[in-house]
Amino acid sequence: MNTRNDDTVWLRYVSGGTTYYSCLEPATSIYNSASIYGTLTGIRISDSATC
Repeated sequence: MNTRNDDTVWLRYVSGGTTYYSCLEPATSIYNSASIYGTLTGIRISDSATC
């Protein structure tokens, strides 16, 4: 869950040898079992309010 009010959060994960990125806008969340999609390898906070 992105609990930040004005920032987006970028998630980097790897699945099957491929790297993927997902963006969470402020006050949003992803499916609770996101780990089934791959292994989380990074998190970046951006000062942008939209993806």
